[in-house]
Parts: sequence; structure tokens; C-alpha cells
Amino acid sequence: MANKTQEVGDIHFPFPFTPYSIQKDFMAELYQVLESGKIGIFESPTGTGKSLSLICGALSWLRDFEQKKRQEEARVLETETVPLSGGKDQPSFLSSSCQETPDTPRPVGEPDWVTQFVQKKEERDLVDRLKEEKIRRKKREERLQQIRHDTQLKYAAKRERQEEEETERLLRLLVGGNSLPLSHLSKLRDTSSPDISNYAKGH
Repeated sequence: MANKTQEVGDIHFPFPFTPYSIQKDFMAELYQVLESGKIGIFESPTGTGKSLSLICGALSWLRDFEQKKRQEEARVLETETVPLSGGKDQPSFLSSSCQETPDTPRPVGEPDWVTQFVQKKEERDLVDRLKEEKIRRKKREERLQQIRHDTQLKYAAKRERQEEEETERLLRLLVGGNSLPLSHLSKLRDTSSPDISNYAKGH
């Protein structure tokens, strides 16, 4: 069956078929629990596709989380500045330790320029870490792509060998036994069907 993208609110769930309403509710609740960083306990009657709903809901959240993370990282790296804590544009993956909140106690007598210097340094360090993480992620993706490519080549070569072995086996049967040299079989394998038939008739 073709995959169908199901939408529950603003969340898109790629499902292999049209899910039941109980599956939609299951995935939506699971998504919200993961989004809130909480722990959820779910129950569902037997035969309602809990495993598929669990996998689809979790992967949908992971997909959206990675996408948001990359967008936030790109925005920070583009400006090389970190939004102030408490703002609506504050990236969720940034550590709050490098942001000074209104309730954060400041050392008595510490000049403003010292506080600003420390904050700017922590922001620069964070931007540098994001750059390094971006480079590492790119390398991981390149390695993964290479592994996929090598795997495809490996299975393609395996299929080709199997096809060659099957062709030789059929040719041996066609010429009436296993006494024909492999060199002749190789020539027959590369020859058109009419010639093979004529060769078989002549032997």
C-alpha cells in the first residue's frame, strides 16, 4: 500500500494506511509527551496497532525535532548571536547556563562590562560548539551515504553473480548435461537466444 500522510492538528504522521481514530489519538498523545519531555504510560486494546502507532509517532517527533534543531542552529550560526533568555525565539537546545535571566543574582559590585564580557564569551563558545557539531553531523551523513552506496553495490554484485550462476545452470540443462566447458558456456551466455537454440540442436 502507498504511504499516506495523516495530519493530526499541525502534526504530520506518515502512515502506511489510513489509521483508526484510536491510532491517531495514540500518536498525537505520544508526540505531545515527547515534546514536553515527560514520561507517558499508554494503554490500547489488543489489535489496535500499538506497535505501528508507537513507531510512527516517535519517528514523527524525532523528524520534527531534528528539523527544528537544524533551523535554530542555522539561525544562530547565520547571525552568530544567541537570542536573549526568555524570548520567544530562544532556541530550545541552547543551555540556559549561558543566559542571564532577570532573577539571576549578580555578584555585588561586579561591573556591567564584566557581566557582558562573560555572557558574550559564553555565547561565542556556544556558537563555536554549534559549528563543530554541524561539521561532525555533515561527516556522519557523508559516511552514512557512503555506507548505503557500498551496500547497494554489494547487493547488486551479489545479484549479478546469482544471475550468472543461474544462467550457466540453465545453459547446462539446455545443452544436455554438465560436460560443456565453462568457456563455451560463457560464449553462449553472451549469445542471442536463436543462436543458443541452434547450438543446442547441433549438440
